[in-house]
Amino acid sequence: MISGNVWGGTGSSLPTPVPLSRGLRLHLLLLAVLLSLLAFIYWWYPSDAAAETDAAPAAVAAMVAAASGVFVAETRRKPKPVWRNYTVAKGDTLSGLFQRQGFGGSTLQQVIAAGQAAVPLANLRPGGELRFRVDEKGQLLAVSHAPGDLDTLMMESGSDGWQAGVRHLKPTPHTVVKNGSVDGALSPSLRAAGITSGMAAAFVKIFHWKVNFRRDMRPGATFAVIYQQLMQNGKEVGQGPIEAAELTNAGKVLRVYRYENGKGGYGYYTAEGYSLEPSILRTPLRYTRVSSTFSRHRWHPILHIWRPHYGVDLAAPAGTPIKAAANGVVKYIGRASGYGRLIELENMGAYSTRYGHMSRFAKGLKKGDPVRQGEVIGYVGQSGEATGPHLHFEIRIHGKPYPPLKVKLPDSASLPKKLMSNFQQTIQPLLAVLTDPDSDSSRQRLAALDEQPLSTARVDQGNNKRDL
Repeated sequence: MISGNVWGGTGSSLPTPVPLSRGLRLHLLLLAVLLSLLAFIYWWYPSDAAAETDAAPAAVAAMVAAASGVFVAETRRKPKPVWRNYTVAKGDTLSGLFQRQGFGGSTLQQVIAAGQAAVPLANLRPGGELRFRVDEKGQLLAVSHAPGDLDTLMMESGSDGWQAGVRHLKPTPHTVVKNGSVDGALSPSLRAAGITSGMAAAFVKIFHWKVNFRRDMRPGATFAVIYQQLMQNGKEVGQGPIEAAELTNAGKVLRVYRYENGKGGYGYYTAEGYSLEPSILRTPLRYTRVSSTFSRHRWHPILHIWRPHYGVDLAAPAGTPIKAAANGVVKYIGRASGYGRLIELENMGAYSTRYGHMSRFAKGLKKGDPVRQGEVIGYVGQSGEATGPHLHFEIRIHGKPYPPLKVKLPDSASLPKKLMSNFQQTIQPLLAVLTDPDSDSSRQRLAALDEQPLSTARVDQGNNKRDL
């Protein structure tokens, strides 16, 4: 553990008194005695005897001067260790910086050997701050490295070798609302409102289940986003997740709020507690085009006969991950004639889904395994009767196939009833801000939210942080 004094003593506005050594106290006492003796001599000796006594005061003066010299030498402070600051530039290496500061390779090896905490030194990034503390002889005493705005790696040389630790500063949350209208494309409009690209992607991900942003957006659409900025020394150093969001399009208002789902995770729910995410994904992969639709009577491209096509073919590059369309259990995994490599999942109630023509299955997946919606279960291929890489996807109800892109699906997951009371109470200030984001009352509500973290606002600075 590194003691606090390695940080340079900036905790007080008054200088700390320097403790007097035993030798210095003795010298001060001697000086006081000699000064008293000199005063005594000048006071008691008569003027006519001054010539005879010149030697005595002179001797005393010499002794005083000698004692004063000792006092000055004793009180002269030793040179303090100093910090050398350096901002990491592009192309800098740790060995090069050590060599430039006059430290040998053995010193660098000792620093690196301090343990896991020293690893960030090996990954210097341009703009980071690196500081060296040296004594009057130029010997390295400590190294400080700030890779970001919140973390500082501090390493100090001691009797037991080099010790390392990380000082982590906790940022201050500042709840904000960003709102605006869509002028042309959505992404530029979000950026114009001060929303970062990462936050814009999260916004699209929340609403894309209900809105096709390429096809459905109408002139005059508006949006609002509430989230927490993470501040340090007046600078934004990170962002929390979206806590509430609103999209008004073609007269329809969609509002969602982030809330713990009671299972250890978080989701976005309407004021009634419903999730926007569908219970079953209609297209469980990133595909390029629909190469064949559901049909009761289709000409087979390989067999050259008319036969039913009980699913939808989604063309995608070979190796594209295929995800479970819904929570379920693996009912079948293996080869199945024209399907090639096939997985069938038993989902909620009477629903089941099939995934055909895979190139391979997810590693370790077997019959009877539970899977969660969005979990990768295999990869696109063209095994079985296929003319190119694609996913053949089916949705069945009581074993009967239905068109995946058109079939009515069960309602999405909702919050448990036992959570609804607290959920309704939690979202009230967020709802008020979304309703009138520019009002004074909304600004007051946002300021009140700063007093408490909304959910999991954080900055990703790595793991295993500890305070010095």
